Order: sequence, then C-alpha cells, then structure tokens
Amino acid sequence: MTSPFSTRAASERRKRPFALAAFKSALAAALFNDRLAELDMCQHDSFIEKLVGIFADVGALRAAGHIDDDEANGVFADVKKFAVGVNIPLSLSDEERVLTTYQGSADRPLENAFPRPEEGPFRNDDFRPPFPVDVLPEPFWTFAHDTALNSGLSLDYLCAGVLSAAAAAMGRARVATTVLGTGYEQPPILWLACIGTSAAAKTPALGFSKKMLQAVEASLAPDNEDRKLAWKSRKAAADAARKQYEEQVKRAVGEGLPPPMMTADALEVPPLVKERIIINDPTPEAVIQICSGLPRGVLLFRDELAGWWNAFGRYSQGGGEREMWLEAHDGNSWSSERVKFGNDPVEVPALAVSIVGGTQPAKIRELLSGPADGLVERFLWFWPKFEGTETPTKPVLTGPCIGALKRLRSLDFERGEGDALKPRVVPLTSQALGLLSKFKARANEEARFADEQEAGAIGKADKQVIRLALVLEFMLWAATDEAPEPKAISERSIKGALILWNDYFKHHLRLVVGTDGGRAIGAARDLAQWILDNEVAEFTRTQVCRNAGRKSLRASKDAQAAIDELIEADWLFPNFSRSGGRKGRQKQEYIVNPHVHAGRFRAY
Repeated sequence: MTSPFSTRAASERRKRPFALAAFKSALAAALFNDRLAELDMCQHDSFIEKLVGIFADVGALRAAGHIDDDEANGVFADVKKFAVGVNIPLSLSDEERVLTTYQGSADRPLENAFPRPEEGPFRNDDFRPPFPVDVLPEPFWTFAHDTALNSGLSLDYLCAGVLSAAAAAMGRARVATTVLGTGYEQPPILWLACIGTSAAAKTPALGFSKKMLQAVEASLAPDNEDRKLAWKSRKAAADAARKQYEEQVKRAVGEGLPPPMMTADALEVPPLVKERIIINDPTPEAVIQICSGLPRGVLLFRDELAGWWNAFGRYSQGGGEREMWLEAHDGNSWSSERVKFGNDPVEVPALAVSIVGGTQPAKIRELLSGPADGLVERFLWFWPKFEGTETPTKPVLTGPCIGALKRLRSLDFERGEGDALKPRVVPLTSQALGLLSKFKARANEEARFADEQEAGAIGKADKQVIRLALVLEFMLWAATDEAPEPKAISERSIKGALILWNDYFKHHLRLVVGTDGGRAIGAARDLAQWILDNEVAEFTRTQVCRNAGRKSLRASKDAQAAIDELIEADWLFPNFSRSGGRKGRQKQEYIVNPHVHAGRFRAY
C-alpha cells in the first residue's frame, strides 16, 4: 500500500513539546494538539489504538477541507519520531492500519472529532454551601430556621434579612476596633445581596425583616414627636433672633455704622430629619440630607438592587454618585457642596448606609461588566440553590426578634467635644485579635492567587469579619434584657464571623465573580447564552461585539476574553482562514462545538 505520508512541508511545522506538527488550519490544530499529547501516557497497544482513532478524525477533517494530505503526512511523521523516542516504534503493519483508517474515514461525521465541551464553568450550581444558621444567636436563629421550615422560603434569604435588620437597628451607635486609640474603626454597616430567579421568593423572605424594622420604627413615633417640638422651638427662637439681627443691621446702616456680627442663635436651623431606619429609593441629595440628621445611618432596602446601581448618575449629571455610595459603606463624615443645598455645604457627621435587596443572575453580569471600583467587593452575597416558594403551613412568630431589635435600637451615643454625638468604640478581646490576625495572614496569601475582583473582596475580608462579629456580639446581647452591654467583641463572635466568611460568603462570592476569570467569566456566560439562544454555529469577534447585545461583550478586549474562556472549555475552536489564498491577516472566525447545541447545554 502506497503511503501518502511521504513528504511534508517543513515551513508548516511548528515546535511542540513532542515535536508534533502544526496544522495550517487553526481548527485542526486546536482539535488535535491535546489528543496527540496524550500519546505520551500510552503503552504499545493503547498507543496504536489511540493513533488509529486520531487518524480516523484526521481523515474526517481532510474530507471537510480543513487539512490536506501534506498536513496529515506532517502529523504522521512527527508521531513516528515521537514513538521512537518513547520506545514504541511503529511496525509496517501498524503504519498500514493507521493509513487504512485515514483513507477510509471520508464519510466519518466531523462532529466525532470534537471533544465534549465543559459545562461546569458556565453554570452557577457548583459548590454552594448552605447558610450556617446556627451562628446566629437566639431568637434570630429560631426565627430564621422555623420560618424557612414553615413557609417554604429560602433560609439563606431569611438570614440575610435578619443580619441586615440587626445591623440597621444598632447603627453606628457602636463601632468595632482592633486597638483602642488607633482610629481604626469598623461600623456595623453591611451590604447584603440576594441572588435568585424571579421565582425564588426573595422579596417575601426579606419582607419579614422589613416588617420587623417597621415595627421598631413605629415605636420611635413618640421620640419623633418630641424631636419635632424641640425643633420647632429652636427654629422659632432662631427666626426671632435673626429678625432682631436684621433690624439691628438696618439701624446700623442707616446711621452709617458697620453692621453688627450675627450671633450663633440667629443662624438658620437645619431641616428636621424624621427618625427612621429604612429608605427605599432616595436621590443622592436625599441620602445626604437624611444622614446629616441621623448619625446612626439608615438601611437602603431594595427589592431589585439592579434598579439602584443602574440609576447611578440619573440624578447627578456631574457624576460622583457612585463614589458617594462607595463612601457610604465606610460610614465616615461627608461634606456636600451641591448647588441644591445653597452656598453652605451640608456637613454629614456619618454617611452610613447599610444595604439589603435582591437581584437576578443576569443583572449580576451587568454589574460585573461595570467599573472595577470595589462596588462588587463591598457586598456579601447570598446565592442559594434553593428556589423558594410561598407555601406557609404555620404562622411566623416575629415578636421575640422585634423585642431584640428594639433593644439594639436603644443603644445610645456618647457625647464628645462640643456635645457632639459619637459612637462608643468596642475593642476585640486578645483571643479574638489572635484569631483575626491568623485569618488575615491566610487571606493575604489566598488573595495572591485570586483574580482582581476576588482578590479585592478577600482584601476587605478582615473588615467584613470585624463588622459581622460586632453585629453578632450585640445580637447575642439583645436577646436578654438582664445581660450587661458587651465591653469587647468576644472570641465566640469572631469565630462566628469567621465561619460566615470561610464557610459561606467566600464561596458565594466566587460564584459571582468567578474563580478563574472575574469579568471574563461573566462575559463568557453572556457569550455562551447568546450562542445557545441563537443556535450560532460560527462567528467572528466583530459579530459578537455588534450582535450579541450584551454590555459585557461590546468592547473587543472583553469579547476576546470571553472567546478565550470558551475555547479553554472546548465550546469554541478557532478556524482562521485567508480568502483566496491571499497574503495578509487571516479572518478571525470561530466554530462552535457541535456538541454544544446537540447536548442542550445551558450557560447559567
């Protein structure tokens, strides 16, 4: 039998670990480089069997016009050379068997040459641990556990609501520190995001905690009335003093004398801010006004968080809204010189806003495609497998939790210089500090091998742990009227916070940002979904940017990153070509693995 494997063009050969030839066709090279490398692990019989299978597919590629006999010859020559190197020289009968398979495989379906694509990287149902509810103190543990059991709602979402309610109820009346006197203080400000489909019943689950906070707000009515009367008295006195001052100015000007200096009692009294805990859809100016009169801070409760982050810039054409919200996570002082507030800046002693709400997986991909400024990393994510349904079987008891939340709200500020309100600083015990120090060292090492967004979140993990520990410490205190207020954050609370981060939030964060690509993973999911929705068989990068209709794929570099992710997962294969055999840049075309559509894959 005359072998077609007699010559090969040296110019078409590219060095490989096993000196394997490169194909002219990028598709052929992509399909067979890995398979040829597998020969290194074979003994004689399995080596020949695998080689026969490979050249059956080589023949299918030749029949489809992706390679020619010269390329097949180059591959075969390299394989023979490699076989000698691993002490498996091919006999004449072995060569003849491979040749027969190659020549007789013209009718072999080309799909057989494609490997099965990976599905795992593009489905968010991988490792998803349940929320460690036993970390929550009583009565919050019982409420979350029994409500999930009796209502059919997700335990994870219920726990998100409980944590947000406790953090919002205590507000910045207490802050945590690692060492007193250093100024390094962490407030109980938590940003919690619940991810799930529209059928996951996120809103009803969070609604229980919202109603409990509304009950606490209702108890503030007498205080609000007292504050209103006191404010009216101050305003009336200031108005009278200012009127008297204006008359003094008129007399002085009429007599040719310099006007007198205004006294502090004649200054305009700032607007009264109603004592509240929850806000829903405020403008940036409203947030600034509210926080200027509420040093505890507030809780932004949004059914759909995407409506919040997509609105950045809607009310402030000059920009800065996103940056304002990022500052609100730290709870520091803030000064606003907006024109709306007049010439005098509004001084906010603490721009402190906790956040809780829900969103859908597709909306998360939009967030990931936005600026990498730390917004994503500031959230603690809840993405349970469970899809909740409202099927209550027993009444939900919220009374004990409402009582505990009222006690958290009763925490008062200390008085600082000039009678200014300031939070009481609560240090960590030495045992708690030791645990936190070990955790931070491990987290820093872990961040070295993470992608940008995951590394950013891990870098903030020690702050999140301190905040969680502070909330847990005071949740435990609030459960019993007789218990004295904690003077320090205990080892127990820091252990609970570490369990929440290590066993839950870290894994759910990775579901959001992706462990091996961050934004590229999100873009790859969008590209995979576009391929599936439109039954795309082949495309160019330009077509993706123009036609996919996804924000994450509009830029060429983002589209290419997504393509590279799908190539790595064997969803795509490059099939670069140059029309008419002309010189110049090849057409950057990609073929979709036929198994993608045949296997009914879903991207997420």
